[in-house]
Amino acid sequence: CRATLVPLQEGLIATSQLGWPSLSFDLGRCIDFSHRLWPAGFYNKTFKWPSWHFWESMIRHMAGLGRAPDEADPDLYEKTNAHCDLLICGAGPAGLIAALVAGRSGLQVIIADQDEQFGGSLNWDSCLLDQAPAAEWMAACMEELHALPNVLLLPRTTVSASYDHQVASLLQRGNQNRWRECLWTVRSRATLLATGAIEQGQVFPNNDRPGMMLAGAVRHYANRYAVAAGRRVVISTNNDTAYQTAFDLRNHGIELAAVIDQREEVPAAMLQQMKDLRVVVYPAARITATYGSKRLKGLSLQQRDRRQHLECDALAISGGWAPRLHLLCQARGRLKFNTQRQAFVPGQLPVGFAVVGSAAGDTSLAEVFARTESTTIRLCESLGAKARHVYQPAVSPDRQHSPDVGNIPLQAGRKRQWLDLAHDVTLGDAELAVREGFVEVEHFKRLTTTGMSLDQGKTSNINAFLALSSLTGRSIEEIGTTTFRPPYTPVTLGALAAGHTGEDYAPKRVLAAENIHRSLQACFEDYGGWQRPDYYPRTGESPEQAIHREVLAVRSSIGVYDNSPIGNIEIRG
Repeated sequence: CRATLVPLQEGLIATSQLGWPSLSFDLGRCIDFSHRLWPAGFYNKTFKWPSWHFWESMIRHMAGLGRAPDEADPDLYEKTNAHCDLLICGAGPAGLIAALVAGRSGLQVIIADQDEQFGGSLNWDSCLLDQAPAAEWMAACMEELHALPNVLLLPRTTVSASYDHQVASLLQRGNQNRWRECLWTVRSRATLLATGAIEQGQVFPNNDRPGMMLAGAVRHYANRYAVAAGRRVVISTNNDTAYQTAFDLRNHGIELAAVIDQREEVPAAMLQQMKDLRVVVYPAARITATYGSKRLKGLSLQQRDRRQHLECDALAISGGWAPRLHLLCQARGRLKFNTQRQAFVPGQLPVGFAVVGSAAGDTSLAEVFARTESTTIRLCESLGAKARHVYQPAVSPDRQHSPDVGNIPLQAGRKRQWLDLAHDVTLGDAELAVREGFVEVEHFKRLTTTGMSLDQGKTSNINAFLALSSLTGRSIEEIGTTTFRPPYTPVTLGALAAGHTGEDYAPKRVLAAENIHRSLQACFEDYGGWQRPDYYPRTGESPEQAIHREVLAVRSSIGVYDNSPIGNIEIRG
């Protein structure tokens, strides 16, 4: 379980599954000093002798996969099926507007979101709606949705998979006093994706130190939970959105050391606002080194021919935003690469699918409201319902971010630069893969293991594909993307099984002559789910003796074979 995704509750006991003898003093850190011995695919090349199985247990123990419990799972799980006209995936600002439009049209609507409460970015955005905090608009919106009998609200629910024929799988987290999880199978007439976008990281030397976070996450922690990522923060970005993190951190009284912007030209409005806040901006700059062990202590940057050292204990990183389109790909939708955004965006949509909000590429909240409403109205009309306009709140300030994202410069060098933080894939691994001929994207993925861990390509794919593009001299369009397979996030085996375990999953089937077999003291075995007699022991007989006696009886006299599962009767002789 990832700590940042586990809600705090009374009685929670949390321990780290990594670090021996302790997390603060981990002997496994020795691998950092011998990393040249562990390149991409090392386990296929190094551990052939005496056999892979000789090394397997040690490698798996070091991989931090956790410890499987020995006792039975005490939790309860449920399964349910549901039908609806429209399934809305995501309950951020786009999802809420879509639910209002579809709900008022009379359609049967299910709206699901993985968060504890609906609202998405409005839960931590500092903007005003109709000159009032966004929470007031959300409260009014939720009150109306709760009052609509044709709208089902599912918070704490992740739409984890999208299958053929508009079938979706949803995993709902519940109250452990009743049940832990419920697996929903939803069949809808149409699906609307309001799944948002995922901020991307940046590639630079030693970009994996503790204290480095995505800029959106730093802002989220500060605005929603009143948690400061650090006391002295540096922001590194190649787009406009990270500047809002700078504004919010200063509003909370957190010291902002500098903003490092990789772009040659930074919008004049951004520069002026930073100047008003007395924050130094370094345009056309990049990070060349970071320092610190258990946490970040500082970094070095290069701005053209000028080098600078900055002390900080937190680094907020923004490498642009990638629309969250895993469900669209699972449903066989097609993506296209947008060079302006440096991200894959919706291309060809499957029948019955629509994409809205930042998942569709909208760059401001006002644009999200307007385009979501018009898209949902068209979708409702295609389902035979008459939809009407809903009131859209005025957004202030309406931050219209430029979709332009600066190119991510790759820096050759001996220092490690991580492409996939979840699976420890570095730029050096990518270079080795290309040298060894793994240049097709699926082959590249399997040798380097990028995008194969819990991340599943959410924050790693774009940087990995940009690296592959740079190393091979091909465009991202030529490279393409790997296949997104369900589930979107891990699903427990308990939820998949729910109450269907033991005989509730595979009931024991008995033969027509069951009572006669038991009267003859038959010993039964399972044959394809059917309980068939294996032999009929008499007092003092071993199984071999009983079988030998039965064979002699059939050879010398007659035998009756109960083959009732076949459903036919055959008489011979």
